[in-house]
Parts: sequence; C-alpha cells; structure tokens
Amino acid sequence: MKIFLKFFVILSFSIAANSAEKQFGVGGCGLGSLMMGKDGNQVLAITTNGTGTQTFGISSGTSNCVPDKKIKKKGLSGVSRSEEIKGLVEGNQTATLNDLAKGSGEIIWTISDVYNCEDPLELGEELQKNYKKIVPKVDIDATELSSNIDKVISKSDVLSNSCPNL
Repeated sequence: MKIFLKFFVILSFSIAANSAEKQFGVGGCGLGSLMMGKDGNQVLAITTNGTGTQTFGISSGTSNCVPDKKIKKKGLSGVSRSEEIKGLVEGNQTATLNDLAKGSGEIIWTISDVYNCEDPLELGEELQKNYKKIVPKVDIDATELSSNIDKVISKSDVLSNSCPNL
C-alpha cells in the first residue's frame, strides 16, 4: 500500500508539473478539462475524463488535447527528436548499422516514426543509398552516427519534405 501511495504522489506531482503551461489542470485534457477549467475541481475533471471522453479528445485532437509547440518541436519524451535518435542509436548501434546497410528493419521504422516520415521504405532506401556518408569509418560513435542520419535526411530533397518532424 505504501508503494502505491508513493507512486500516486510522484505521479501527481509529475502530472502537475507537466500541465503547468497547458490549458488544463492535473485532470488532463478532455471533456472534464473543458467543464472544470485549469483551476476547477480536478477530481471531477478526472472522473469525467475517465468516461472515455479523454480518449476521444486525444485521438481527435479536441477538448484541449492538442500537442503544444514543445511537443511538435520535441518528441513526446520532452527531448529533441535528434536526441531521441541518438538514444536509439546508442542502445542499438549494431542493429542500426545493419538496418542502415540493408535499408530496412526496426531501426528504420523507428526513425521514420520519430520524424513522422510518410514512407519508411523511402527513408530506408535513402539511408541505404547514403550509407557511406552516414558511416564514414568503422569506429563511429553514436553521436556522430545520429548526427549523420539527421544530415542525410535534412539534405535529401525527397526526405526533407516527407519527414516533417525533422
């Protein structure tokens, strides 16, 4: 019970800190946030949101459930998209090198997801075609590797238009 209570308290503080700049209170976005506002009864807002209206708001982008400018510029984790790619590469460098060489695989799909690319296959083909630019040496570190991936995507006429979150 103590663990649950600690978890709930930590979660409450993190939600409160995260929602400080938003149009809703700790109850989150959804119909409850529209009814109660940012400073209204958040317990009632949470209860109302729990009826499924929050899920609808998030998936439809209504009821104060729209991404703010920070999330558009940064990923959902709060770090820049380049930092997300760097973290992905650091933890999976061998798989990244393999997927870049073949032009397909989970790493390519994840990069495509992070940058919101229209066509992961197109991304894979372009990264494969530019493998020597991305991996110019055998002992490349994750920072340089992720930076080179970003450069290839941003300099490609095709990918810079089809990957809007670069």
